[in-house]
Amino acid sequence: MDSLQVKSFLESKDIKVTVKRLAVIECILRIKGLFSAIDLHNQLSDRLDVDLVTVYRFLTVLKEKGIVRDVLSDESVQYFEMTSMDNPAHPHFKCYQCHKLLCLQPLTFDDSLFFIQSAGDLHIDHVSVVLSGLCKDCDQ
Repeated sequence: MDSLQVKSFLESKDIKVTVKRLAVIECILRIKGLFSAIDLHNQLSDRLDVDLVTVYRFLTVLKEKGIVRDVLSDESVQYFEMTSMDNPAHPHFKCYQCHKLLCLQPLTFDDSLFFIQSAGDLHIDHVSVVLSGLCKDCDQ
């Protein structure tokens, strides 16, 4: 997506467009996988005067609009990923030694149905599955 497409996309979601917001969303689009506000801030700070609070606030807006989803928290760091038809909700793996976070294969419809049915009459608005252990590199 070029800058004009990104601007049009944000406007279609009723999101106010600013130079900093455009830079943040363009940065997110370049990232393949999970990211944190700190990751975005680090990538942007050498070319744009944007503070970490601004990044967090914009991620909150993007989450409320369904553009990103929060995946997991780790030691006070919240991780996110883009939502799209090409990136359905899926489980994640966290290595407790090197702290690497990996995306796993998406759940099947039957797998998802299991979670929903197991909740009974509870209202589910978010499902997050995180497996933890040792990654291949650390398990040697």
